[in-house]
Formats: sequence, C-alpha cells, structure tokens
Amino acid sequence: MSLPPVWLDCTVTGRGWAEASLSDGTNEWTITASYLSDGLSDLLKTVISLVEGAQEGICRWQEEPGEYRWLFSRQEEQIEIRILWFKETFSHRLNDAGRCELVLTCSLREFATKLRREFSHLLNTLGEEGYAKEWGYGFPRTDLLKLQQLLSRKKAK
Repeated sequence: MSLPPVWLDCTVTGRGWAEASLSDGTNEWTITASYLSDGLSDLLKTVISLVEGAQEGICRWQEEPGEYRWLFSRQEEQIEIRILWFKETFSHRLNDAGRCELVLTCSLREFATKLRREFSHLLNTLGEEGYAKEWGYGFPRTDLLKLQQLLSRKKAK
C-alpha cells in the first residue's frame, strides 16, 4: 500500500512560541507550543526512539492553557500520528479523554527525514544562539546529529 507524502513545517514563531504544521494532503493541522516545556526537542527525541525501533511514542506540547499530545504508533516502517487536545496544561488525563484533532499515517523514514530537515533549517536560519533566545531552550544539536546518523545507517542498509 502506497502512503501519501507527508508535509511538515516546524517554526519558532516568536519569543517562547513554536508551531508545527503537518499534512498528508487530505488532513492538515497546525499545533502550537509555548515555552512551558521543550516540545520541539521532545518531538525530536520521540522520533529518534521510533527510528531506533520503539513501537510507540508520546510527545507533549504545552499551551497556555492546554496540551497537545502527539501519539505515535509504529507498524513496521510506517507510523500513525494522532494529535490529541486537552484543556489542561500538563494534563494527567488518559489519552481517551483527549479530543482527537488529527490522525495521519505516513512512512517513518519520510517523517524522520522531514523532521531532520526542519531542525536543520531552524539551525541555519536562527543559529544556536538565536534559537535559544527565541525559543527559550538550547538547540538540540546532539539529538539532531543522532537522527542524521540513524537515517544515514538505515539508508546504507
């Protein structure tokens, strides 16, 4: 079964605010995050764990108020991404209590590659110092390099 291409755009939109827009050509959503937690880095770490073989992953982006919860479920080389919304910041509610905002299925490799490109773009446009100043957290250089290495190894196989 051929999966539709995924579109991903991650930006730091202002001091302490970031957003990610993603689409599979049919479903599209923009998710925002505040500086209350390092959602961008958490997304990168979650995707790294999936590339390393994890079957599931969760990433939380805090809002003011509210929380977007990214749920990843892996089936071989594809992933399902579900974005849930909770009214409470740092919500302790179970996933079933969240309102589903988006569900899409795509290639894990494609999503990981696009995420790597987005972080490389953030680094190239803002620099490490500018990223830290605008987002409020240090640039996750070590994690970006790890993802690059994992993708290079998988490509070489």
